[in-house]
Amino acid sequence: MKGLKRFLLVIGLLLFAGVATHFYFFPPEREVKDEVRETNEEELIEEEESGGYVTFWFDDGLLSTYEVAYPALEERGWEGALAIVAGREIALEKFEPEGDSIMSWDQVRELEEKGWEISSHSMTHTNLSEVRDNDSLKKEIITSKEILEEKDFEVNSFVFPYGDPGNEVVYDLVMENYSYWRLTTSGVNSVPSTKRLETLFLTECADREEIDKWIEKTEEKSGWLIIVLHSILEEPIGWWQQTPEQFNMVLEAVEESSLEIVLPKDIFEKYGYKEDCLSNVEINEVPRTVISESDFNDNQVEIVIPSINVRTSLKLAFSEGEEIDFSYLDDHPVMISENESPFLSSLGEYGTGLILCHRNLFFRELDKLEKEEEFMIVKNDREIVYEVFDSIEVAPDDVWEQVKEIHEKGLSAEESNVILMTCTPYGLGWDRLLVFGRTVENMN
Repeated sequence: MKGLKRFLLVIGLLLFAGVATHFYFFPPEREVKDEVRETNEEELIEEEESGGYVTFWFDDGLLSTYEVAYPALEERGWEGALAIVAGREIALEKFEPEGDSIMSWDQVRELEEKGWEISSHSMTHTNLSEVRDNDSLKKEIITSKEILEEKDFEVNSFVFPYGDPGNEVVYDLVMENYSYWRLTTSGVNSVPSTKRLETLFLTECADREEIDKWIEKTEEKSGWLIIVLHSILEEPIGWWQQTPEQFNMVLEAVEESSLEIVLPKDIFEKYGYKEDCLSNVEINEVPRTVISESDFNDNQVEIVIPSINVRTSLKLAFSEGEEIDFSYLDDHPVMISENESPFLSSLGEYGTGLILCHRNLFFRELDKLEKEEEFMIVKNDREIVYEVFDSIEVAPDDVWEQVKEIHEKGLSAEESNVILMTCTPYGLGWDRLLVFGRTVENMN
């Protein structure tokens, strides 16, 4: 809980102490070259009787996966999937400061020999939306796979770093070189499944009640649950890490369920690929505008609230070391980076974004916003229009529960939300005013 508490504390102190998955626009998926097997009636009956499936998928190739997760799964006769950053020296530089070292190639080999599935997690674990030239993108997506294959690992899948699918070029490269791929979009996969896989991203906040809900949902639809894990540490320092107690809690919940433990390749070998592999853009017939972290690089993102005469630059707040850098907050509204929490998304993506501003700056009259009034986030010729659907006042300690609730509702309902937050009452700042907006496309 340390990362979450620090996040809340920073919001409470810096913003209000008087001075606090998701989908990107995917191109329509092409006809896959792989032959799609028809699902016969006997397989469907067997699927329904199974109660569903579950996969444990461990990202980054971290040492705690080998030392903690591997023995625990081995004891139960289970295997997992392992997403490897092919540039191991770069991976060591990235992950060791976060409290966990990386596995050696011999240790990766041992897991594969024990039945684990290996997938590529890029070359350098870079946010692919920030990679501009095609040669670098090919290195991240194609060369990473080639390195693994040169070491005789079978590689069928790609795991997007930070769950970020990047642009159309990125998605094309992945589709052309992998059989299936995984983001951090929250959900239970159908059986048979599409090639784009949904997950339960396990965080430091996970408890037994949450895990049981996901398992129950999977059993009800005879679906396929993918549980994503990272570091397993006695003292986690980030929201993406878990304690051994949490990990064992998840294992116990799965043991007590009717779910069958499988690898991704097992599902696709048994059931084939879901034939109607349509992206949400095709289904909704409305290409969504997205403004992500990389759009803030040139300082041209603005927030516009016509009814209270606000038009000003919107800045990005992200981690510098262990704390979020709120230095822009003295002069501007800031959006907290989606990489700072599993319960935040880019503007325009399913889930919710979170924008903060001092009450005595541009959010002085935020309490005057009424339902159905519109406000906009603008980047050059792109504009996301939101419509206010609610507003509440909460205690500082209750802010994050609201953010989590709105984010999860957005993912479930495939809606794009944003929360505008400031202190209230004006001049005192005892509580937090939250104004909830939803994209006009979703409201309509």
